[in-house]
Amino acid sequence: MTAATIARLVDVHAAAIRGMSDDALAHEVARDAALPPSPLADAVRRADEAEMLRRAPYATQVRAALVALGTTRDEITATLTTAGVRGRPRTDRGCAVYEYLLSLGLPVLRINPLFALLIDGSRVDVPEVVGDWMAEFDALAFPALVRAVA
Repeated sequence: MTAATIARLVDVHAAAIRGMSDDALAHEVARDAALPPSPLADAVRRADEAEMLRRAPYATQVRAALVALGTTRDEITATLTTAGVRGRPRTDRGCAVYEYLLSLGLPVLRINPLFALLIDGSRVDVPEVVGDWMAEFDALAFPALVRAVA
């Protein structure tokens, strides 16, 4: 099966699960988890996970986005570079991680190396590696990700 065929099948699957109720989606995810490993099954499971995350509470989505940045400073830098975001150091409303969340449609009121303050007033802990990266960003360790001040 070609990559293009897999992509088309996954697009059809993703469209179908978007219209499902939460209960039906949970049943589909459980069924798909039992599929034997294959490129198609792996792609279907990723589509299932994406839909589950899309439906997740806002705080869960923010936390997942922060974790997905990476587990090392190099991975985080690469993720932000690939996303094309730039930020202002030493600010909790405009750093590169803040701009990244905004680019994903996940606005936060502010973020610092310890927590993100969400628009509903709740807080989400920032993963330690991301917080460490933010502290380095504030110390100007990643000049390519600094947005010029207008």
